[in-house]
Amino acid sequence: MSGIVEADETYFLESFKGQRRLPRSARKRGGKAIKKGTSKEQVPVLVVRDRYGETADCILRGTSTRQIEPVLSTHPPAK
Repeated sequence: MSGIVEADETYFLESFKGQRRLPRSARKRGGKAIKKGTSKEQVPVLVVRDRYGETADCILRGTSTRQIEPVLSTHPPAK
């Protein structure tokens, strides 16, 4: 990543596709989370893109600064 970089997080419902035993009841296609807003049912994903088209994404453990900074430092600036 180099130059101007933009980052944003997005949330996806946690999926157990392909597993024989689910820790929750099954959902139908296009299911929704039980709770409104962010919850443990959703997985945060950070997407980072610079103005040159380089893109990186990673799954986050949480959305606090302490948890995001190490992820961003693994993508050093290009020379």
